[in-house]
Amino acid sequence: GGTDGQKEWAAGALWNLACNADNQVAIAREDGIALVVIAKAGETITLSVTYRGEAWPGAGTGTGPSTHEIFFRLKPTTDLNRLFRIYEERTNLRGLSFYKGNTVLDGARTPASYSIADYDALEARHDLPQQISD
Repeated sequence: GGTDGQKEWAAGALWNLACNADNQVAIAREDGIALVVIAKAGETITLSVTYRGEAWPGAGTGTGPSTHEIFFRLKPTTDLNRLFRIYEERTNLRGLSFYKGNTVLDGARTPASYSIADYDALEARHDLPQQISD
């Protein structure tokens, strides 16, 4: 654990020690980097998830343009499926895909696995089936 200030101090001390090649070997041998990562794992990040699109009958919002933005606070190690499920429940939208830029997000993964940072924006979309041309 420790306070945010203590974690920052420890990371800074490790950074200073890593300037020496012998220390780099010792840090790696003792899993020093892993300890910093574990210490930061208790922190949370804030994400926004936005849907911009057409609502449809049965969506609970009527028809026409619709925008839903919700902010979430979660650990970087939380499965994204949890965030996706809660977003769909709160907006009453179903069948969404979630994106960071042009990357579709796998709900079994975590924000950390995608390098999603504090205050990043995600987008919820309805992926329409592609028409097959003759």
